[in-house]
Amino acid sequence: MSMWHIILICFENFCSSIQSHGILGMSICQTDQKISTTRIIIFLMTAYPTKRKKTTKATVFGTLMKVTDYVEEEDGRLTLLVQGVERIKIISACQHKPYAIASKVKIWPDQEYWEPYAGKEAMASMSDATQVMAAKESELYRELEFYNTVLSKNGGGEVSPLSNVNGSVVLDSDNIMEQAKNSYSIWLEKTVKDEATRASLATVTVHDERLEETIILLQEKKVWILLDSMIQLLNKAQSGLRIPVPSQLLGLLPNYDDWPPGFQLHTFVENLEDKEVGTHTKSPFVLLSKAYPQYPTLRRASRLSYTIWIITGTISTEVGVQTDYQELLELSGMQQRLQRAIQQLEAINSTIKAIVG
Repeated sequence: MSMWHIILICFENFCSSIQSHGILGMSICQTDQKISTTRIIIFLMTAYPTKRKKTTKATVFGTLMKVTDYVEEEDGRLTLLVQGVERIKIISACQHKPYAIASKVKIWPDQEYWEPYAGKEAMASMSDATQVMAAKESELYRELEFYNTVLSKNGGGEVSPLSNVNGSVVLDSDNIMEQAKNSYSIWLEKTVKDEATRASLATVTVHDERLEETIILLQEKKVWILLDSMIQLLNKAQSGLRIPVPSQLLGLLPNYDDWPPGFQLHTFVENLEDKEVGTHTKSPFVLLSKAYPQYPTLRRASRLSYTIWIITGTISTEVGVQTDYQELLELSGMQQRLQRAIQQLEAINSTIKAIVG
């Protein structure tokens, strides 16, 4: 890890100001910490209010954030541009005061990424190995999923709430899977000392999880339909109201031809084609399912399960529906998060219908 400077630090001590948009969002923040390189990964714990009792231990889940650019201010502080790229779990810490520093951290993929290889009843060593494989796969997709973003020269201005997709990347899904399997083999070699056990785990077998994937894709589709209904209801409640849907979020829309009558979000996407999106750093709009048909549908659904809250979280507050972001971060997988999104959108839509009459 010599090429990276790694910090785990609590929200209050690290940032004097920040706009946080969740695990896959982008933010601008400021710090007094001295930074010698832009190649930094920061583990930033969330600071959203939760329903936990005060006696509950501090959360061990947070967001892996990459600093893509920074500007040094006149007072010596740094304005950082960060991208939230992965969910992480703190395994152990070597310091707690005056701020926390982690000694061991793990990328924590959604269980739907690794369970098809381990099986739900697999031994612990198998689960650990397949989690490593899923984390490696996620790392290899990162070049496509996160366009490198920079700040304006004075460090000011706004940034998009989500990272643009890097549409210049040539995606080789087969090669990514081979590299992921190789990381699995390396982990076994280093970790499992018993030769018989290692031999029994050496072959990566994909268990039949098609039913679960079908359920997830149906949930994903329902989220989009409910989001579309919410936008139309809000327009009905206040004529001329424009609901800003991040173009990067629309890039996750599945390229289906059987959307229900009256569905409008696909027309939003059509209007964005051949246009550049973003704020200071712009890049061509990318509809993932069209530009990269080999992009895994579960990754698309997972990204939606994290990013949908950029819209629903804000609107839910306005209509009195509470959102516990830390609880969402700690859910085991995308199926649970998508179900929460469905429930939230249904509650919002029901409230708006009652107001509109």
